[in-house]
Amino acid sequence: MSVNKSLSPLFPSAHAESWLAANPDLFVSEESLRYFLRKHRQELVEVGAIVLLRDTWFAHSSLRAAVLNIARRAAVKAAAR
Repeated sequence: MSVNKSLSPLFPSAHAESWLAANPDLFVSEESLRYFLRKHRQELVEVGAIVLLRDTWFAHSSLRAAVLNIARRAAVKAAAR
């Protein structure tokens, strides 16, 4: 059986090698990541950046790029004000 290395658990509370731990430059805390996920969950699921398996959210390897794209769009919108 092969292990899919393109998925990793999102949160450190359950897994030491979580996505959050591997990307400390994007979110200052688990709570800030949870807020971002609540706000952007639909888009992240639609682009395949996060998936729900057995009641646990997993990050696809594309999550970092998706987060940066959302942040980039927000920056463009803020700069246009």
